[in-house]
Amino acid sequence: MSLIDTLNYFIQDQEGDLQCYEWDIREELNHEVNDVDWYVEQYDLTKQRIEDLKTIKSILENNG
Repeated sequence: MSLIDTLNYFIQDQEGDLQCYEWDIREELNHEVNDVDWYVEQYDLTKQRIEDLKTIKSILENNG
């Protein structure tokens, strides 16, 4: 497996996690007492991780 393939795998994995956090946020908002802040924080961290992985992938593609 090449580095690009590995990065694509991790990007897809994180995008799946991001979608789960979106659903979790929606679900938490249905409850009067919720822990939505934690889910929003995780969502933001995951979104940033995806952007970082895409940046690394772009650098590798441009140098390869």
